Amino acid sequence: MAEITTNSIIDSISGKLDKDEQIVFRTRNGKKTAYVYHKKEHIATDNQISYREIFRQASANAKADIANPKKLAQWQKVVADPENKYTSPYFAALAHYIKQLKKK
Repeated sequence: MAEITTNSIIDSISGKLDKDEQIVFRTRNGKKTAYVYHKKEHIATDNQISYREIFRQASANAKADIANPKKLAQWQKVVADPENKYTSPYFAALAHYIKQLKKK
């Protein structure tokens, strides 16, 4: 990381400089620095992949329930219950389906 002496041109630069995101300028504690940006490659774990699938299925089921007027009314009753923590029928349905799919 290089520390840069400032002038009017350098003061106006911040963030990524080139298209390939190789040089990044940052100001911290009043000092302007430049460094080479290394993009971190994130590899999802097996748990993350399985939970994403559970969430995708639960979200699809919840959206289908909200589109159905009869099921929407049922979820609105759940939300109206003062002991419930859900703020909308969609979130109540989503939580229900996530719990249901996790048991499988």
